[in-house]
Amino acid sequence: MLIMKKKKIAVFVNGWTTDFIETVLEGIRQEAAKDGVDIFVFLTYVNWGDPAVESKSQLNVFHLPKPDDFDGAIILANTFNMATIEQNNVS
Repeated sequence: MLIMKKKKIAVFVNGWTTDFIETVLEGIRQEAAKDGVDIFVFLTYVNWGDPAVESKSQLNVFHLPKPDDFDGAIILANTFNMATIEQNNVS
């Protein structure tokens, strides 16, 4: 008997706009459910005016997942309000 391993997708998002995020994540969830894909959301709430040490602490959530544990990733880059955040997390 062949057992298929479920696909896993990591979603990286900064939560500065909850309505947008809720809509997008629900759409991702619905489409993933059709194919039996598991979604793992890594969410932070970094704002422009946050002190650097607070921003750095919050961004550590993006270092939790091991890339080899996932079959793909979705980065909601338009939710990040600092270019350096996007650049650091894509690499």
